[in-house]
Amino acid sequence: MALLRSPVRSAIRGPVSGPLADKWASSVSQLAAGALVVFMGDSILEYNNGASSGVSNFNITANNQGELQQCLAQDPRFNIDTWPAADTYDVPYGRGFYGADQGYAGQTSDTVLARKSNGLSQSADLYVWAAGTNDGLENGSAQTSCIANAQSFANDVIAAGKRLLIIGVRPTGTAQNTAQRIAGRKAVNLGFKAIADANPGKVDFIDLWSAYDPNADDIVDVAFMADALHPTAAGAYAASALLLPKLQSIIAAGDIMALNGNSELCPAIAGSGGTNSVGANLTGTVPAGWTIEYASGTTATAVSSVSNGVWTLDITPGASASTFRIRPTTNVTVVSGTDWVKMSADVQSGGVIVSRIEDNLNVANYFAAGFLLDPAVQAIRAKSITPVWLAKSTAVRPTVRVAAAAGAGAFTATIYSISCKKQTSPRTQRNAGSVPTVSVAPTAPTGTLTVGSVLTANDGTWTNNSGSIAQTLGYRWYRNGAFISSTTGVAKTYTLVAGDSGTTITCGVSAANPAGRGAESISPGVVIA
Repeated sequence: MALLRSPVRSAIRGPVSGPLADKWASSVSQLAAGALVVFMGDSILEYNNGASSGVSNFNITANNQGELQQCLAQDPRFNIDTWPAADTYDVPYGRGFYGADQGYAGQTSDTVLARKSNGLSQSADLYVWAAGTNDGLENGSAQTSCIANAQSFANDVIAAGKRLLIIGVRPTGTAQNTAQRIAGRKAVNLGFKAIADANPGKVDFIDLWSAYDPNADDIVDVAFMADALHPTAAGAYAASALLLPKLQSIIAAGDIMALNGNSELCPAIAGSGGTNSVGANLTGTVPAGWTIEYASGTTATAVSSVSNGVWTLDITPGASASTFRIRPTTNVTVVSGTDWVKMSADVQSGGVIVSRIEDNLNVANYFAAGFLLDPAVQAIRAKSITPVWLAKSTAVRPTVRVAAAAGAGAFTATIYSISCKKQTSPRTQRNAGSVPTVSVAPTAPTGTLTVGSVLTANDGTWTNNSGSIAQTLGYRWYRNGAFISSTTGVAKTYTLVAGDSGTTITCGVSAANPAGRGAESISPGVVIA
């Protein structure tokens, strides 16, 4: 799937005043590409469909079905950072979602809130609160507590001058779908929305209820639920249809796989002479430097071919379920305890696809991360960008697994690319270099100065970008010095309306790069006839 390039601006509903105004001068604009995001939530948003309990089950796992991971697979414009664990719920390797409960029964928004200080210590650009679905929301006191927890977190995020996105609680499977619980969850969502409405430009809210309930009957599509509480890949993908545009409205577009021009660690998909570790069940050509082997099962067969940089496997499932593992023949890099690696995979398949970074010889999946969109949901080609992981082994390999169900029909898996690069922590990358500053201020907007006409902002000149991600310009239009509260008020162009007659219109321009967003530079004004 192609990366989405067009930035979508968020609707900012009003100006910020008071002591936080300076802090919020940049935050109300779209965040720079590669913004650091911290997710505070429960198992709903990062559910592992294979198993959901125990500390050995890492929360960004190889067969993860979470909503946020689906968004990341489609458009990797934001970075998920990891940091060392600081409580008993987390393993010592670091993790991408802090406060995630890994499926422990009974954990609620109280538990997530208890980890607030650790999340805020990361000084992220955006915080995502997604907790409460598995709270007991049948009574008013539970609903009040759940809303109050989100409000407490919002208060601290706002005080820090940061942006917050609250994700509403979701409907659940029939085993939990009592009328009382449905009403309670909807009441909590109204409370979450009220927090956002009271803090325009600082707090966003999104309700994913309709994604899971397309028939508007409060009954979740059975294909969307792995159990009574957690989504399947189909459910998470359906939710991403709403969640991804929201994230895109907050974070600017950019190709995060640029990785500051770091060299490719994987061999090209070309030539022949690779390793066939499947045996007689695999025939054809394996590209040089690559290995194909069974990860599980031994009954599926495949015919392998390579042409013009594309690797094709024609797979015939066997009597028992089998999974092919595709990866470089040797370790792609030797890493230390402070190195990070990031993987991209572009694959199309009729079977279930998993992409992840593994330690040497798959001894333990400490670095399992990310996945491809389930082809049963999205039949077209799917691209995955894994989150970065702090490596604790001496060697890693990017891996794509293709699963063939027992007795299923024959299908083709097409591997367009597998890429792996080393990088520094997104936090370090973001802070490299300097925040842009304006060297030549923007001139007055141009266009006909009458109602109904379109004004176009002039950008001015800004300092060079930092790192490999180009500057992103943001725009805010003002009427007599007051921010124009509409989606059109944050685009490069602005269409004059009746209320503009006789007023002075100005435009503020700001530039952002991985180091952050520079201060807004306000243009001279134009008087509208």
